[in-house]
Amino acid sequence: MNNFIETPMVTDLFNTLKSWIRAGFTGGLIVGDARLGKSWALRSFIDKFETSDGEAIKVFYVSFAQRDKETVRSVYFQLARRMGFTDIKKTATADDLEDLISVAFADAAMINKQGYVGLIVDEAQELTLDQLSVFAELFNKQDEVNNHLMVFFIANTQRIKTLTKELLQKENEYLRERFFYNLYKFYGIRTLSELRECLDGFERLCLSTDANKSLVEFHCERMVNDHVHLVDLADSMWDVYQTEYATPLALTSWGMTYFQRAMLILVQDYIPSHWKNDDRVIRVLISKSIAASGINPTLKAA
Repeated sequence: MNNFIETPMVTDLFNTLKSWIRAGFTGGLIVGDARLGKSWALRSFIDKFETSDGEAIKVFYVSFAQRDKETVRSVYFQLARRMGFTDIKKTATADDLEDLISVAFADAAMINKQGYVGLIVDEAQELTLDQLSVFAELFNKQDEVNNHLMVFFIANTQRIKTLTKELLQKENEYLRERFFYNLYKFYGIRTLSELRECLDGFERLCLSTDANKSLVEFHCERMVNDHVHLVDLADSMWDVYQTEYATPLALTSWGMTYFQRAMLILVQDYIPSHWKNDDRVIRVLISKSIAASGINPTLKAA
């Protein structure tokens, strides 16, 4: 089953990045809280970027994690691996890896007349200031051959604060102005209208690529027979989410990770077993599904 939903949040992010690219920006920063679906959203349209002339733009993707050694070479190494260089020698230096990556970027830039090539750097909060200089060097190497490398960083709102303070210092202006001048804040579901669109999209999810039924049609036969659609549950679902979870937990939006989990639990478990076309019953099923999604963390400080 394909769990991808064309949500209004994904569409807005895509349109923002599309406008950045067409305006010739060199990069930008996308921030949001954990489990909102930032990475998932970007990966969903990574192959859809085009120049203003309608030519394709190749965009690469790399993600970083915490490491005990925070070196420049480790950044080059991880990027090279994600770009398909799987037989890297242990003796390869940072300069060797930079050469491989620069050639790959240059090759990718040849598919459009403007020489555009992109890179998405996920979990950017795990990088140090020195490691960020890697991307400035890669940008300069492409600029030398009249190509235009765009680097878009994704980061957790809270965890990137320390790095942001460093970037604001005068001596780091070269990084800030090049890659972090443009900021986009990504959110989950924030309005009833957005929830309706997400429910509509979820209801259209296919059970599998060769199935004639949707996920809802397969699992929720009694609800379907009552001529009830998921979007009909939107008002009750929004009220339950707001009163039982958003307000008590001080949530600014409903993260897509938790929404997707809640919907899968609701559609595959609670509705098939306990469906009754009664608002009181429906609210209970919704509440239990959201709770089971893990939206309320069980690990708490003593």
